[in-house]
Amino acid sequence: MNIKLLASAGLALGLTAGAVASSMAATDWGTSATWYVGLGGGQSQTQAGGGDINSAIGTTGGSLGDTDTGWKLYLGYQFNPNVAVEAGYVDFGKFGFSSAAGSGDLKTKNGGYVDAVGIIPFQNNFSIFGKLGAYTIKTELNGAGVSNSHTTNDFTYGIGAGYDFTRNLGMRVEWERFNSVGDSSTTKGDLDLASVGVLYKF
Repeated sequence: MNIKLLASAGLALGLTAGAVASSMAATDWGTSATWYVGLGGGQSQTQAGGGDINSAIGTTGGSLGDTDTGWKLYLGYQFNPNVAVEAGYVDFGKFGFSSAAGSGDLKTKNGGYVDAVGIIPFQNNFSIFGKLGAYTIKTELNGAGVSNSHTTNDFTYGIGAGYDFTRNLGMRVEWERFNSVGDSSTTKGDLDLASVGVLYKF
């Protein structure tokens, strides 16, 4: 499964809705400020690989499984139809590795992030959005005689599309990238999450 498949499909859907709409006016995003909560899940992917495993462990023949199931839970505040801010928790699952020295897994813990969100609402309850923010994530590499951990603070960004079923209930399809997670002792690489989720506006 392509890591960008869900996000690309959602973005295309949002753009199509905008092209056929008679105007750019918002319908259900509303004009007043509102709090919301969301839950999403889908495919996570690490851009690290076997060479990073070799360097971290000091071995040869390393290989790293690059996909798993990830999820996130977030709280947001939408100031107006075009601007929101979100804070959340994200878990990328774990990625198994093997090498000449043995096998083990790479996993993330304590993943938190804060994003600014720019929204373009369309008629027919569709919207598209972009996100830019910062994260903190702890990575752990365990197995093959090592037990290493590292906490990274860096930036994150993403794109997506949304649809409102009602004034309070909606869904999202999105793709997010967390830049350069980890270090040489735990592997270092971007982490991606392609997810589908629901959100509820208060």
